[in-house]
Amino acid sequence: MRKIFHVEHNGILEDIIPHFEVVKDIEASDVVVLWQDVVGWCKSYAHLAKSLKKKIVVIQHGVGAVDDYGPPLHYELLADKICVWAPNDIDMLKRFGINKKKYELTGTTIWSHLRPREKHEGINVLFKPAHWDVEVEENYMIRDALRKIKGINVTTKTHECQNLANGDFDNVVFSNREEPGHLDICADVMAQADVIVGAGSEGTMGLMAYSQDIPVVVPDIWKPRMFLNGPTPEMKNTEACHKIELKDLESAIHNAVDHPEYKREERKHVAEYYGGTNIESPLDNIVGIINKI
Repeated sequence: MRKIFHVEHNGILEDIIPHFEVVKDIEASDVVVLWQDVVGWCKSYAHLAKSLKKKIVVIQHGVGAVDDYGPPLHYELLADKICVWAPNDIDMLKRFGINKKKYELTGTTIWSHLRPREKHEGINVLFKPAHWDVEVEENYMIRDALRKIKGINVTTKTHECQNLANGDFDNVVFSNREEPGHLDICADVMAQADVIVGAGSEGTMGLMAYSQDIPVVVPDIWKPRMFLNGPTPEMKNTEACHKIELKDLESAIHNAVDHPEYKREERKHVAEYYGGTNIESPLDNIVGIINKI
C-alpha cells in the first residue's frame, strides 16, 4: 500500500484515502496528493515535494477548476499529474497548451454521494449563495427577492468560506468542505430540492443539480470583481442554466417546476461535458493513477 501525504477539500479525497496509507509529513510519503497546486499551503507543499523529488498528483476539486492554468491567472501546473473530471477540462487544458502527459480524464467520486430525490409537499427552493473572499451584494439581493415570493420553502446551503457576515439567511444548512460528510450534507439538501437558485455561476452544486435533472435559476446581476487580490475569469453560465432578470425570479421558479422538460437535454449534456457524470469507475481510475505514478 502506497504512502500518501494529502490535503483534502470539497470531499474529493473522502473515498480515495482508504486505499492508501496516510502519513503526516511529505518526507515519509511516496506520493503527495493535493486538491490544487497554485496558491497557499498547497502550492508550498507542491514546491517542497518537488524539492524532495516526490511525485505530486492533483485531484480536481470543483467544476472547471483547471481554469487556474489559463487566462487571466496562468498559474504553473506543478503536479506530475492532474486527474480531471470531464471533457470540458481536457478541452481547456489543451487550449492552455498544457502537456497532455500531465493530465488524465478520470471523472470524480463526488457524484457517487448523491441519492434519489424525495417526494415532498410544496415547492422547495435551494438557494446557493456565491462564495467569495469578501461579502458580495448579489447574495443579499437574491435573498431579499426570494423572501418576497409566497408559497415556496427556501433552504440556504452555506459552507465555511462564504463571508455571509450577518448570518441572516433562511433555513441555513452548513457544511465544512475540509471535513468528512460535506458531500453527504449537500446530497441531503439536493434530494429535497425542486429548483436551485444561485448567484454567479452554477458551480459544483449546479452540476449536482443537473446530474439529478434539477433546474438551476441564476439572476443576471453578477458584477465582475477581484478574488484573492487577483483577476478572475469571466463568470459564465452553461446552456442548461435559466438565466433571468431578478424581477422575473418568481415566474422563473414556477416555470422551472411546472415545466421540468424544459432544458432537460441541456442539463444531461452539461452534467456529462462539465461534470463527467457518465465516466465509469472514477474511484478506480484515480486510485490507479496514484498507484502507478
